[in-house]
Amino acid sequence: MAPKPPMQKRRSDQKFDQELSGEHCDIVGRVIVAWGRLEAALEELIWYFLDLPIDDGRVVTSRLDARTKIEMLRSFGPRHLADETNPQFSYLLNRISDLKDDRNFVAHGLWGTFQPENIPMALSTRPAAPLGEVIGETFPPHRMAAIYEGISAALDDLVTVRDALAASRQRQPRQPLPSTAFHLPDPPAKTRPARRGRRQPSSDE
Repeated sequence: MAPKPPMQKRRSDQKFDQELSGEHCDIVGRVIVAWGRLEAALEELIWYFLDLPIDDGRVVTSRLDARTKIEMLRSFGPRHLADETNPQFSYLLNRISDLKDDRNFVAHGLWGTFQPENIPMALSTRPAAPLGEVIGETFPPHRMAAIYEGISAALDDLVTVRDALAASRQRQPRQPLPSTAFHLPDPPAKTRPARRGRRQPSSDE
């Protein structure tokens, strides 16, 4: 996962421009969609640990936020996984927790571009900040790609844990939810359609 940029004060020549490129809007959307699939996989794994059918599992998890789901799974690991497997599972949950923080900034931030560096940036009033200041983080394309790839890898690992848990109980995994039934595609370099030219009037107009 790409490291967070260091915290630093804004210089007098730097400003926040609320314009954001279409290409970066695309990857913001992809990160949010990918996280939704990952969070559905967290719920499904809770149902597997508790050995609940989907309808009963929804009652347990429908009102839980991502942090609570992660901590619930962290409690289940020592109870249900082999001793040699639990440290790997705990490490996976740590990765997902870090990704959750990035996703929250991406999903809830006020997006724009940091000038004159021309770097995509999100502002958030949620993190603690000195009086009269707002915290912002830069999210250049390589960082966004790392977040997206991290979510994709974590989703694959959760499905692996689910299948191993089912095998240990000598059961076939249930039909996976749509969120975990396929791998996420790599984001294309550009996804915006070409801009159409203005229609020329015909000779009859």
